[in-house]
Amino acid sequence: MTQSTHINPFLTTIKRAAASLGLILCFLTGFSQVDNSFYLDQFERNVISERAHRMSSGLTYDRISGSPYFSDEFTEGEVIMQDGEKYEGVLLRYDIYSNRIEFKNKDGQIMEILEPERYDRFIVGENIFKYIPYEEGNKTHLAYMQTLTGGKVTLYKKLRVDFQEAKKPQAYQDAVPPKFVVMAPDYYLSVDGNPAWKIKSQKQTIELLSSAEAALPSYVRKEKLNLNKEEELIRAIEFCNK
Repeated sequence: MTQSTHINPFLTTIKRAAASLGLILCFLTGFSQVDNSFYLDQFERNVISERAHRMSSGLTYDRISGSPYFSDEFTEGEVIMQDGEKYEGVLLRYDIYSNRIEFKNKDGQIMEILEPERYDRFIVGENIFKYIPYEEGNKTHLAYMQTLTGGKVTLYKKLRVDFQEAKKPQAYQDAVPPKFVVMAPDYYLSVDGNPAWKIKSQKQTIELLSSAEAALPSYVRKEKLNLNKEEELIRAIEFCNK
């Protein structure tokens, strides 16, 4: 009986402390949810709702075989604005064919990012996408590209998906439905933040990067790098950025 008298007050104290801790955690969790919802509401003001994924031909994506996306599923990621403001836990998806970033809001609606120039980068899983200027045909264009490595010299990967129209049946050949086909990517380099230019050959790459790193040609020869391979091209760029 005496032992019980000593234990009960101790248990009562523990229970009260646990209850207090539970209330604190509930309060913090609720605050976090409100705060997160507030920032997501702010973020949604930068986008508009898409009525449907429609192409100029009037076909919807679900009637086309293949995929126009980097990943069909939305992936939790981060959005960083040009002013440094950050939004975390945003469900993102990159539409390669249409070259646009989409996100899914808290109500499950698919939204399209507008005014991409306002954003510094989108981190989708472990992949970074930026909306950058690049030179082509003596003109400057803008597009989303995947950042592979950065610094004084930044290497970008421009993903490509082609749309092939449906083909009518012909003699000895069945009809072919419309489809998306993944194409080989293009690689671009940007030096000192200038518009990126497309890599066309190993010789061209070495010549242009020699201005950023004079020792690059000898490094490529010594390491026997094939700059037509992504992994070895990254090594060359990282050497320039040391």
